[in-house]
Amino acid sequence: KAINGKKSLIVPKFFKGRDLSEIYGDIEAFEISFDMQETLSQSDFAFICSGTATLEAAIIGTPFVLAYKAKKIDYFIGSQVVKLSHVGLANIIMDFEGKPPVHQEFLQDDVTAANLLNAYQTFDKASFSTNAKALKDILQHGSVDQIIKLF
Repeated sequence: KAINGKKSLIVPKFFKGRDLSEIYGDIEAFEISFDMQETLSQSDFAFICSGTATLEAAIIGTPFVLAYKAKKIDYFIGSQVVKLSHVGLANIIMDFEGKPPVHQEFLQDDVTAANLLNAYQTFDKASFSTNAKALKDILQHGSVDQIIKLF
């Protein structure tokens, strides 16, 4: 409520026709969208909860932060098995290339309204633009193929 302007909730298309409040809780304040690219391209800022969506938002150029909260046991197991510094695909690629991250990541207990609001209010658009451009440059030179081979 502390953020002015239109608030959109981008929902995967396979949830179309389902009771979204059962999945997402109270969504009354949001306009529902099933088109991520169109909605992100029209957005001034995004809070993203998917690692792959971070790559799309960075390429589109929409400023954002990643916020992800998993079940504690799932997070623990994942953190023991997967040894990455970041969870957002945009940041994973940048880390692989020795570049600074594109966006902030808030995980588990760091996902709070206060942290997200502060990230929104203090967001450095110039830094984001510079790092998003660097990511696009990396993607144009085939680095993604090398990264995919690691997985």
